[in-house]
Amino acid sequence: MQNIPRRLKLLEKKLASLPIDSDAMLVSELDGFLAGILVCPDLIMPGEWLPLVWGSDEDEAPVFENARQAEQLVGLVMEHYNATANDLHSGCYAPVFEVDARHDETLWELWIEGFETAMQLRPDSWADILKGDEKARMALTGLVMLIDIAHAESDLAEQEVQELTEKAPDLIPAWIEILNAWRVSQHLASQLRRNRPLARSAATIHARAAPVKNTKSAVVSTNRQGHRTLTDLRSVRLLKMPPETLMKVLDRKGTWLRVRLQDGTEGWAASRYVACCRRSPN
Repeated sequence: MQNIPRRLKLLEKKLASLPIDSDAMLVSELDGFLAGILVCPDLIMPGEWLPLVWGSDEDEAPVFENARQAEQLVGLVMEHYNATANDLHSGCYAPVFEVDARHDETLWELWIEGFETAMQLRPDSWADILKGDEKARMALTGLVMLIDIAHAESDLAEQEVQELTEKAPDLIPAWIEILNAWRVSQHLASQLRRNRPLARSAATIHARAAPVKNTKSAVVSTNRQGHRTLTDLRSVRLLKMPPETLMKVLDRKGTWLRVRLQDGTEGWAASRYVACCRRSPN
C-alpha cells in the first residue's frame, strides 16, 4: 500500500485483528466505500453502513470481542470518514490505493469495489445524478465503467479498457470531487427551497417550530452494550452519552432518533440505545 497516515495503519491493524470469517474490509476498500457514502445523493446514517465495514449486519452476532474493541474500531472508521469529508470539502481528495511494489503498479480495483458496495445501499438515488449536469453524469458513468472493468464485464474495446485501467488512479479523485460538488449544489438548492416559505412571515416560523413541544422523554438504555454517542447530521461524533442520560425525542429517521439533551445539545442517536419513555425531572 502507498504511504498512509499513522491512523490508517492503526485502522488497518484493527480491521485485520477481526475474525477471519468476518469478511472485514481492507483499508483501500473502506476508503472507496466511505467516498461512496459521502458523495451519495442520499444521506446514509452510520447505523446502516458501519456493519458492512466488518462484514456483518444488525441481525448477526457481533464480531467484536468486547465493547472496547468495538469503540476503538468505530472511532477509527469515523475518524477516516471525517478526514475524507474534510478533504472533499477542501477539494484535495486523495484515494487510498493498494500498490504492487514489484511492478510499481497502482491497484485501484479494491477501492472501486468499496465504492460499488456504497452504491448498492441506495441504487435508485444514483439515478438522480444522471439527470444532473454533464460533468456529474460523465463522472458517475466513468466510475461505473471502472466497476465493470474490475469485474471483467466491460463492453469496451480492449484498447479502451487498457487506457481506462492505466488512467484510473488519476481519474478517480477528479470524478469523486465532481460528484461531491454536485451533491453539495443539490443540498444547497434544497435548503433554499425549504427556507423560502419560512421567510414569508414570523407566524410561519412559529407554526413550524410548535411540534417540538409535543416531544417524548427518553433515556440512554443501560441494558445494551455498544457505542452510545450523539452525532450531527453528517455523523461527526459530538459527545458520548453515559447511561441514564435524559433527552427529548424530536424526530425519527429509520433506526436513528433526533434528540435534545437537557443542556440543549441536539443531534442523532441510535434508537437501539435509547429507552423510551420516562418522565424527566422538572
